[in-house]
Amino acid sequence: MKKLPSKFHFLSGVALLALIVGCATTKHTESLLSEAGFLHVPATTDKQAQHLMSLPKDKVTIARINGRAFYVFPDPTHKLLYVGNSEQFQTYQQLLTYSQLEGNSRVLAVEDDGPGDDTAKWVEWTNTSGWTHGTE
Repeated sequence: MKKLPSKFHFLSGVALLALIVGCATTKHTESLLSEAGFLHVPATTDKQAQHLMSLPKDKVTIARINGRAFYVFPDPTHKLLYVGNSEQFQTYQQLLTYSQLEGNSRVLAVEDDGPGDDTAKWVEWTNTSGWTHGTE
């Protein structure tokens, strides 16, 4: 039975290390996004909070609203959405390159992400926060 506690301690240590590394990487991404000029938009309604939780974690993705592309990064811990335009996303990519962060796989957004408009999916955010005005 002595092996069980040592395996448990080992697995607990690995899980804790993964959590610490994940949090540090997310903090780094948030810092770079802020430096690139992304807006911090708080989730102020239950619907926004639910939508925030449904977005891919630790990924910058494209939100297409009324024909315009916005780049979004969820921060569910702080109930925030980082929102930027094309220019800010390019600045973020440059900052990411300069920092030599190994997590370049986080950059999922591409300029030509296919046809379509996500306006209906984002209406709860755009009606209450106004971030679609003045970010491009």
